[in-house]
Amino acid sequence: VRFFLPMAIAAYERAGELDADGLFHQSLLEAAAGDPDAARKTAERILATSPRHLLGLAAAAEAARAAGDERAARRYYERFLAAYDEERARPLPEYRDHAPLLAAARDDARRFLGR
Repeated sequence: VRFFLPMAIAAYERAGELDADGLFHQSLLEAAAGDPDAARKTAERILATSPRHLLGLAAAAEAARAAGDERAARRYYERFLAAYDEERARPLPEYRDHAPLLAAARDDARRFLGR
């Protein structure tokens, strides 16, 4: 996996304009490659156009945690939980495709925040 990660990341970077789902996947690859700063920057690209997007918030929170920035992770998780019900009701394909992941991220956010 480590051998192919740089190629996968490069492919996403060359793909042109990515939608939120594509950026989410790129962020996951960057995180898996051990680059939480790049993962967070990519997640922030989602949030720049859709500040309540659950995949962007979840990816940003995980990247902040991986970077040791607990304060930022807390802020992302709080935003995630505040937006969850309303956002989850939106008929976005990426929410449908990642439904189990979103539920797991909600549980992670609650645990992290002690709720």
